Amino acid sequence: MDYLELTGRTDSHLTKVPGTEFLIYTPILDDFLDLQDSATKELIDLRIVSSYRNLDYQLKIWSEKAEGKRDLYNRDGKKLKYSQLNEEQILSAILNFTTLPGSSRHHWGTDLDLYDHTEFKNTDQKLLLINNEYEKGGPCFHLRTFMDNNKIFYRPFASDNLPISRELWHYSHRSESLKFQKSYTFEIFKRNIQEIEFPLKELIVRDLARYYQHCTSVSMP
Repeated sequence: MDYLELTGRTDSHLTKVPGTEFLIYTPILDDFLDLQDSATKELIDLRIVSSYRNLDYQLKIWSEKAEGKRDLYNRDGKKLKYSQLNEEQILSAILNFTTLPGSSRHHWGTDLDLYDHTEFKNTDQKLLLINNEYEKGGPCFHLRTFMDNNKIFYRPFASDNLPISRELWHYSHRSESLKFQKSYTFEIFKRNIQEIEFPLKELIVRDLARYYQHCTSVSMP
């Protein structure tokens, strides 16, 4: 894995999922298609919400949150009032669910946000991509229990003890994501931050080691 692949600066390592516009890491395509087939047998309409995100898109997400154009939430999923937050609090709120541009696992193509479309067919109900939708009684709980038994994909943000909040919709290809994870060193992180401009960067560069730890801490497979 090279610098460009690790930081969302290229899509040369990716392939399109048939019938969609979603890009994923080429070596995991067959495993994902097998996963979809298995889910169908369990009456789950497994679909991707988000897969690969390039650096520019991650920068857009970050900037919109930093500027109050997207909602911010605390770790429990409660919406925060942007106007009542100082810069440090805004940064902390962003980092609850969003990692720094160039450090997202979605840059790798090994990580997917998944949902069960079954409960959303022929209704006005919209997917919010919140943990409650994956809890018992939620429209994606069946998918969650199905995925709990899967040995190839796992949830990297499954614990309340991680810097980034739980994301019950976020799945990583176990073996291939680990290769990227091991390659994403502090030097890669530092170079990436130095090469880009984004809101609140001045707070990040004060303690790069701390934010590297924040952005790379996950539940181990």
